[in-house]
Amino acid sequence: MISIERFCASPMGVFGEVMENGHHIAYSIEQPWNDNIPFHSCIPAGQYSLVNHDGTKYKNTFVFFAPELDVHLSKHDTGRYACVMHPANRAQELSGCMAFGASLSCLNGEWAVSRSRDTTYNVIEKLRKTKQHGIIISWRIP
Repeated sequence: MISIERFCASPMGVFGEVMENGHHIAYSIEQPWNDNIPFHSCIPAGQYSLVNHDGTKYKNTFVFFAPELDVHLSKHDTGRYACVMHPANRAQELSGCMAFGASLSCLNGEWAVSRSRDTTYNVIEKLRKTKQHGIIISWRIP
């Protein structure tokens, strides 16, 4: 089972540890919490279904889906939608989505993750190989 345990919330982003059966496999990065505003906030903590996504910009990936958390698949629903897993090293490169990196880093004075492209695709492939259709995002700190 792959899960994400967030451990840091800062103006430079929200960072978490991606775990597979209790073992570290990557770090996650998202935008800071901004009252769940679509495209400007990290994804709310909770349990999500993962739905295959093959959009115009990001292909062969997943989107997060949890109607009870107001995170949907379509812009025709109210609330959040298009919360995609895709590569990004800095939180400002994300629009309410999530990326993964091999290590924590600093780029141009901003907190970041490293080697996001390879790491994000590795996490996506692990999810596909394990046939995991859900993921839990939680906070390690209160």
